[in-house]
Amino acid sequence: MPPAAQLRRYAPHRGRAVARAAAWLGRSYPPGWCLRWAAYEIYGVPPHAVDAVAYWASAAARGHVTRTRSARRSRVIPPGALVLWTGGDHGHAAIMAADGRHVYTTDLPTRSRIGLVPIEAIHDQWGYNLAGWISVDGHGWVLT
Repeated sequence: MPPAAQLRRYAPHRGRAVARAAAWLGRSYPPGWCLRWAAYEIYGVPPHAVDAVAYWASAAARGHVTRTRSARRSRVIPPGALVLWTGGDHGHAAIMAADGRHVYTTDLPTRSRIGLVPIEAIHDQWGYNLAGWISVDGHGWVLT
C-alpha cells in the first residue's frame, strides 16, 4: 500500500489518539514512563520495548519509521502519530497534537503530569534529538 494510502487508512486511530491524549492533559503519570503512556494508555498496545530509544531502533530496523530531524518540519507529522526522540538514557515518546506544532507529553512542562508543549520543548528542555515518528496501527506495530 502506498504511504499516502496508509496514512489515510490509519487516520482514525490517530484521531482517537489525539482525543485520548487531550483527555489526559494535566493528569498525573509516573515520571520516566513516556513510552508506556503513549503506547499503552493512548493506543492501548504494549510498547514492545523497554524505552523510547529501543522502540525507535526496533521500528527503524523494520523500516517502519519516518525520520524527521527538524522540529521546524513538524507539520509533516500527522496528528496522533507517536513522536520519538533520542538522547539521555532512554529517549522520549509523545503524541502529536492536532495543530502540528505541539505534542502531548509526560513530564513537561511539569514533572509527573501530562502536558501540551511545543515540539521544540523536548530538545530545548532536555537536549534530546527528534528522531521521527511512527503511525501506530492499533495492533501494536507501526505503519508509515
